[in-house]
Amino acid sequence: MLTPDYASKVVQALSENSVFDAIKNVSIVNSPRTGQWEVLSATNTFFDTEPRVQKTIYHSQALDLDNNIDPITDAAQKAIKARLPDVALDIGHFWRQEPKNAGEAAVYHSNYQEKINAFLGNPQAILFIPGESVTEVSKIIASQYCLDHKDSVFVLLTDTMTPAIVDWVQDLYHQGYFSVIDVRSIHDKPIVMMARDVNPVPVDILSVVKEHLGQTAERMTMIAR
Repeated sequence: MLTPDYASKVVQALSENSVFDAIKNVSIVNSPRTGQWEVLSATNTFFDTEPRVQKTIYHSQALDLDNNIDPITDAAQKAIKARLPDVALDIGHFWRQEPKNAGEAAVYHSNYQEKINAFLGNPQAILFIPGESVTEVSKIIASQYCLDHKDSVFVLLTDTMTPAIVDWVQDLYHQGYFSVIDVRSIHDKPIVMMARDVNPVPVDILSVVKEHLGQTAERMTMIAR
């Protein structure tokens, strides 16, 4: 679960690094996970001293900039307007429209595939992906096009990633699969690391998923013991 400050730090990196000087348009691509849960403040009572989360309704309604925009997207658009005022902004909002009649399927609204296709069709476009999105990172390292344009693919290290996923992403970075922006709070400001000058080969995404599932099953077995 990403936090709103993640988006602000990404925009900070865009505004402070000369690598991104030519950016004219930014598209925010919302996904089913983004903003699906939000952190509640602890009540600081004896029985409730830790923050909790609750499910939100952002994904059950169409985008409304005043009344229905998830905190991460909202933080991103505000940061872009403040730090990159001349950049054109496009917000893509994922939401699930319930069927009108029983037996009908729900309608899913998303511009994800449209924006990914736009990236794949434009050699000048830049793609930013949260590192905790293991599935999306796996797609990147399986794509020869993305490897050929690895200077334009940035995987983001965030505070909400587990140590294991951080290690996995960092290992892939050192193998030369993509560029990285580290927006974790352990740093005073975001750190931009361009892709290393090596030539990795595409990874079989099915093998990545199989390995991940195998490791998960092994961990569960160990816990059960």
